Amino acid sequence: MELRGTYQSNLSMDYQKILKANEYMKLAQEKIHPYWIRYYCCCYWIWGNPSWQYDDATNLTLKAANIFVLLKNWSEASNAYITAAKYSVTSLHPMAADLYFKAAHCQQKYSSQDSLFSLNSALTMYKDEGKYSNVAKVLQQMAQIYESEGELGQSILNYEKALNVYESEYCFKNAIESAVKVAELYVIIGNFKQASKGFRKLISICEKIKQLDYVKNGFMVDYIYCLMAAGERKEAKRELKIYSQKPYSLFSIRELFILQEMINAMKNADLERFVDEIKRSESFEPLNTGRVRLLEVIKKIIQYQHQMQIPSPNDKSDNQLSVSGFLQKY
Repeated sequence: MELRGTYQSNLSMDYQKILKANEYMKLAQEKIHPYWIRYYCCCYWIWGNPSWQYDDATNLTLKAANIFVLLKNWSEASNAYITAAKYSVTSLHPMAADLYFKAAHCQQKYSSQDSLFSLNSALTMYKDEGKYSNVAKVLQQMAQIYESEGELGQSILNYEKALNVYESEYCFKNAIESAVKVAELYVIIGNFKQASKGFRKLISICEKIKQLDYVKNGFMVDYIYCLMAAGERKEAKRELKIYSQKPYSLFSIRELFILQEMINAMKNADLERFVDEIKRSESFEPLNTGRVRLLEVIKKIIQYQHQMQIPSPNDKSDNQLSVSGFLQKY
């Protein structure tokens, strides 16, 4: 009986909050009634700009939206935010873009398409206002939605746009997150050439702002793996040599040794040796999904090289065209 009474009490409280929110919405509509707008326009020189009515309407609607958010009524909350955004356009203190952004967060709970529509509205307004750091945030949010919907191409496009905006605004720390996502998504879709460029971009940003500890979090190793998976063994060897000779080390001695052995195994089409190095690497650190995918592709390249006798005993060239042909088939 006590639990039942508590449940009914909670329902009653929620009902009271909904009534309060609806009351705020009604008051907001009354604030911008055509009769009052005409009246204050006629009294402009006495009362000042009638747009302050829209300020009041915006604030009342925001109060209703906040109540709906607390109740987790996402549909009503998003509708209230959008209504407040429309009022805000005519108010003395426009904040429509922020309100569309908040509406999109609510809509994401139940409709990705509605959320993207609101984000596009916020994006346009932020561009007009010159708030480019907010433009990048919106682009990141859109990229996350596309990623959750499985539209990885659109997701990458929006992450790349966000990355470019952050760089143009010199917000390099914020750019790192987008750079990581671009590289990781290219690995997922199997475009290892672009993935290597993504990791290279990430490394250059980290070098620029001296966040080298972030690169040591395995991204340098992923960069070398991407070059190898793209069939660029020579480039991987060259980059490994360049970064290993810098004053600051982006590899541990163990990582450097394993990568050198893997590159040599790839050069000699020695699959057994390559697999041994994978096992050695895994004994020190578990492999994540992206890295497993990269290593599987490199293994297939080495198998292909072995079957086609690349490199042959009498040919010291790398036969890059043959490997490229295999990657196109893959």
